[in-house]
Amino acid sequence: MRTRITAKHLRYERINAGALYRTVRARLALSQEQLGRLLGLTRDAVMSREVRKRQFTLGELIKLQEVSGLQPAEFWELLVQTANM
Repeated sequence: MRTRITAKHLRYERINAGALYRTVRARLALSQEQLGRLLGLTRDAVMSREVRKRQFTLGELIKLQEVSGLQPAEFWELLVQTANM
């Protein structure tokens, strides 16, 4: 079941490192392994992205947006909110 991403939800997920990956994964109710398969990553790679704050590649952002099911404008808002954490 998909959950709606709200500002309140993002504040709850305030642990800033990896908030984007955790938020997308939580929205889709997936395990790290399941999200990794969708993104072409290992579980360890997803886990690493969830615990470290890092820069994303354009390809990585596009794939996350596609997998998340968010419209581009919604995904942009999510990026802005997680960047400000």
